[in-house]
Amino acid sequence: SSFRQGLVTGSKPVVHPILHWLLQRVAELKKRAYLARFLVKLEVPTEFLLDDVINDTYHQYEELVEGFKTYHKECEHLRNSGFSTAEIRRDINAMEEEKDQLIKRVERLEKRVESVSNHQRMLEQARQLRVEKEREESLTHQKQEQKNQVNPLGYITLQNIYIRLHKYTI
Repeated sequence: SSFRQGLVTGSKPVVHPILHWLLQRVAELKKRAYLARFLVKLEVPTEFLLDDVINDTYHQYEELVEGFKTYHKECEHLRNSGFSTAEIRRDINAMEEEKDQLIKRVERLEKRVESVSNHQRMLEQARQLRVEKEREESLTHQKQEQKNQVNPLGYITLQNIYIRLHKYTI
């Protein structure tokens, strides 16, 4: 009774601890208030549930509540997964700055190359060299993959042959 009266009158010893508790948990309490709007189930008297239309509607309502729970969990998981828009924007800005720096660097190099005679021919040969190096890298990778595929089969086959020869020689 004294607690109620202190609450009604706004007594500092009663209100301050309550406010302290509330202010420490603002985010949690906001989430609870939001979820309460959607998750507090409606109580429908059983005599009303005997009507097929009301019963079907109530089951749809329960399914929607369960769907909301699922979607809310997914949403919370995505929020907490570490993908924040601020980080992505920072990454995009950093990439744009790097792109600008590379463009300026290429422009400077082009100006230097323009003063050299036959620069177009040299640029074309440099492009061809780059293409050939990429092709060589691709072929090397392909060769290694083929070796990896053939090696175990060849080893097993040779091993089987040695075992069979050893059986027949004994």
